[in-house]
Amino acid sequence: MTKLSAIPIAAACALIAATTALGAGTDVLVSSGSPPAPFSQNKQNEPAIAIDANHPNVLVSGSNDEIDMEACNAGNDTTCPFTQGVGVSGVYFSFDSGQTWTQPTYTGWTGRDCLGTPGADAGCTPNVGSIGTLPWYYENGLVSDGDPAVAFGPKPVNGTFSWANGSRLYYANLTSNFGATRSEEAFKGFEAIAVSRTDNVQSAAASNKAAWMAPVLVSHQSTTTFSDKEQVWADNASASPFFGRVYICWANFVGQEKGNAAPLHDPDRQPRQRLRLRRRDGFLAGPYRFRARLDLEQRRWNVVGAAPSRGTCHATRNLRPGPRTADDRRHRRCAQRPCSRAQRGHRQRRPDRR
Repeated sequence: MTKLSAIPIAAACALIAATTALGAGTDVLVSSGSPPAPFSQNKQNEPAIAIDANHPNVLVSGSNDEIDMEACNAGNDTTCPFTQGVGVSGVYFSFDSGQTWTQPTYTGWTGRDCLGTPGADAGCTPNVGSIGTLPWYYENGLVSDGDPAVAFGPKPVNGTFSWANGSRLYYANLTSNFGATRSEEAFKGFEAIAVSRTDNVQSAAASNKAAWMAPVLVSHQSTTTFSDKEQVWADNASASPFFGRVYICWANFVGQEKGNAAPLHDPDRQPRQRLRLRRRDGFLAGPYRFRARLDLEQRRWNVVGAAPSRGTCHATRNLRPGPRTADDRRHRRCAQRPCSRAQRGHRQRRPDRR
């Protein structure tokens, strides 16, 4: 495992580039439901993709998709805001190894009918209608805020994971409160991490909202918490002792009420990385906290993965030496730390029984 972790990044990237060049094909549009206009309904960014290891012809992709936002001509033409309460976690499916893609339509809070006209107009109010993003957020007092991370794992039946049960798709994303007042909030803080799941991607791709389970909040929140930059991975190696476990890693920013999201150059207020896993019995465990060395600043980009057969989880994040400087991009370094129970460097909590 040590040798595997020590593969030079440059060599790994070169291998990926060479493989891509050999197998390159025609570009295919993934966001198939995206309209040609208006802006910003035709805008997507920050994509993620996953392949079902049990059915390699099945792929899922996610992105920040503004298909349900109001058009820039709605209301004041000089502004193009995010429509309050409208989600942006787009989802797309392919069942032919990526040759064609479909984007389902569900129902939820939408502003896609708010097109407006050039010049002054009264604008319009979002309503319940068609959405091209994850379902069940509005109904649970939440907004899907994108930054997608997707992974396939085995479906659990009676607490046991097996590919014979089928596959489960996990879609992790940021989420905020739909309600504007404290009495309406679904969680404390500014931004949380939520996970959507489906055990029937064919039905979900066919616009069946019922194929999705309600989103689950996985981050521990306080009134000053901003959770961000999550990644998700499911242990899909049947030989692994932790087969079926799901790992989610994210950055935890605090101090938002002071207009300062935990300055990275202050070792005492560095954003802690957190990891949560779903145990074999189906309960959520964690989150487990771990921090960078105090002489290194911790960046917020995370990658989490599980090593086949041994079941060791690795969370990787970017670090850089010392306080922030004008040429800090030259100093980025990458650190990798195992997240197994025996590993030092993080504090463990009693598992959440839910």
